[in-house]
Amino acid sequence: MAAPDTVALGSEAKLVSLEDWIAEGTPAGAAVEVPGDGDLDGLYETLTTAATIVVVLPSFVDGRAFSHARKLRDLGFDGALLATGDVLADQWQFLKRCGFSGLLESSLASTAQHLKGFSQGYQADEEQDQPVYRRRPRA
Repeated sequence: MAAPDTVALGSEAKLVSLEDWIAEGTPAGAAVEVPGDGDLDGLYETLTTAATIVVVLPSFVDGRAFSHARKLRDLGFDGALLATGDVLADQWQFLKRCGFSGLLESSLASTAQHLKGFSQGYQADEEQDQPVYRRRPRA
């Protein structure tokens, strides 16, 4: 699995909190910071209009950020979906499979690229819509 991209928000991109983004009228060019442990029910559709979403993982044991990513991708979000916060290097392959496109400015990216990952996942995911047993060639 490829190493994660480390993304530095350019000077033209303004990282705003979810609350401020909503208060500002959900401007399309903003990068929105979303709490990974927050309740986003009712906000997913609105978030799909953002250019970039940065999900802050409060703890490496909290899986809600993975669910947020999957839901956003399922609803058609095709912008940059970045992880930041308490992310472990060996979580990258799972973050990517859920729909994350990179990490927000982190030395973690260089660590993750040196990990030996699996060449493919067993389950269907963001990049592969068939589980491994359906991808095997039939004799």
